[in-house]
Amino acid sequence: MRKILLIVAFAGVTFPASAADPAELLAGLPGPYNAVAVVNTDLILKTSRATKDGWTKLTDTSFLAGTVPLHPAMERIVAVTEFAPSRKGPSNSAALVATTRAVNLAAIAENLKATMTTIADEPIVATTSGSYLVKLEELRLGVLSTGHKPDVARWLRAKRDKTLPAPEKYLAGVMKMYSAKPHIFLAVDLADLFDSKDVDTTIAISPLLDVDKKAGEQIKRFLVGVRGVRISINLVEAGLELRLTIDGSNQPTFAPEVMKEFVIEMIRRGGADFVDLRASVAKNEENDFALTFNITDEELGHLMTLILPPVTSEVAAAQTLAVVPAGAQKAVTAKYVQAVNKSLDDLKKRYPSATDYGRTALWHDTTAAQIEAMSVVGVEPKVVEYGLGTANLLRTIGASLRGVPQQNAALQANAYLYVQRQPAVFWTPFHGLNWNPWAGQPTNVATNLPEVQRRQAETIRAETDTRVKIWQAIDAKRSEVLNSLGN
Repeated sequence: MRKILLIVAFAGVTFPASAADPAELLAGLPGPYNAVAVVNTDLILKTSRATKDGWTKLTDTSFLAGTVPLHPAMERIVAVTEFAPSRKGPSNSAALVATTRAVNLAAIAENLKATMTTIADEPIVATTSGSYLVKLEELRLGVLSTGHKPDVARWLRAKRDKTLPAPEKYLAGVMKMYSAKPHIFLAVDLADLFDSKDVDTTIAISPLLDVDKKAGEQIKRFLVGVRGVRISINLVEAGLELRLTIDGSNQPTFAPEVMKEFVIEMIRRGGADFVDLRASVAKNEENDFALTFNITDEELGHLMTLILPPVTSEVAAAQTLAVVPAGAQKAVTAKYVQAVNKSLDDLKKRYPSATDYGRTALWHDTTAAQIEAMSVVGVEPKVVEYGLGTANLLRTIGASLRGVPQQNAALQANAYLYVQRQPAVFWTPFHGLNWNPWAGQPTNVATNLPEVQRRQAETIRAETDTRVKIWQAIDAKRSEVLNSLGN
C-alpha cells in the first residue's frame, strides 16, 4: 500500500509563498535516480479547468485520475526515482514539496495513525506503507519511499553535510530550461540505459523498419546518440496536451512521419497506448524529435504509473487543509470499488489484441500498479483487501505469462533429431566397390521432438488454466464485494 491519500490539518501560521525553483528542489533529493517528475501545482490551480472542476476545494485531492494531488498550500512537487524498464516491482522514490504553509509533522502523524520517530537526530513520520516524511525546512516537506530505514539517515546526513550528489548533466540541464513552465514535467536520462546493441535489436525487430532499410539506418544513427526523453503536459481547453521530446546528439535525417510510426510501435510494444497517438503531430527540431497529442486523465494516470512510483500523492495529501472524517465512508468505498473495477475492465478489453506474452504480462503489472496507487483512506478494510489482493493476483498472472516463453525456449534447446542411414557405396570381397541405389534410406531415427512439442503445449495449457482460475477468483471476489455494498 504505497499511496496514502491523507488529509491533514495545518497548525501554525501562514507563511508567504517561497520561490521554489525546480532545480533547487532537485538538488536536495538523494540519489541514485535517472527520472524526475515536476508538478507545478500553483500553475495548475490557476487554469480555467481547475476553476471549473473545483480543484481548489479542500476536501478532495483526487484529480487527473488521482495521480496529481492539488491544493493551494502546495506550490510545487519534485519527485525522483531510478527508472529501469526491466526491474520488477516498485523502485525507491523521493520527493520534495514546496508549501505555502508551515509543515506540521505531529498533525500528519496523528491523522495518518503513523509513528513519530527520530532518524539522524531529526523527527520523522514513519508510515505503514514504507514511506518516511520529514520537515526539511519551514516550507519544505521531504518524503522517501523505501523499505530500508538507513536510506533516510543517509539522505538527511548528506543534506546536512552538503554532500548530496549533483544531478546528472542531462537532468540538470532540462530542469533548468524546461521544468518551470509546463503544468507537469517528466524527464528520463537515458545515458547508459541502452547501448548500441539494444538499438540494433530494437531496429531489427521492427516490422516497419524491416521494410524501409534506409529509414532504419537513419533512425539508428539518431537513437545511438539519444540523451534522454522529456514530457511536458499542459491543461488546455481540449483537455490535456502532451508533448514528448526525444533529445538526441545527432540531427535527425529521417522523415518525421516515419519516426512517428516507429515511436508508436515502440510505445505499444512497451504495453502503453494512447487514444490520440495516431493523430499526433510529429516534428524534427535541431537534434530533437517531438510528438504532440492530447491525452485523457486516465492516460495521464497510466503514464505516471509507468514512470514514477506514486509518492507524490502521499506528499501532497499531507498538505491538505481539511480533516478526513474518522472511519470508513460509504461514498469513498464505492468510489474505490468503481476505480478498481474500471481498471480490471480496461485490462480485459485489451485481451483480444494480445499477441505477445511479455507485453501482455506488462499489461497485468501496470494494472496492478494502478490499483496499488489508489487511495484507501476512508475505504472499508474488506474492500481494501479486495483491491490489494486483486493487484497481487494480477502480478501472479504477469509472472505466469513471462514464464511461458522461457520454459518453451528451454525445452526447444534440448530438442534433438538423430538419423542413421545404410551406406549406399560399400566394398565386398571379389567384387570390390559396389553401389546399392536403394541404400541411403534412414534405417534408424531418434528424436524427442514429439515429446518437446507435447511438453510445450502442456506449458501453454497450464498457464492458460492458471490464468482462467485466477480470473474466476477475481470475478467471484468482485461479485461478493458488490453484493456486500448493495450493488
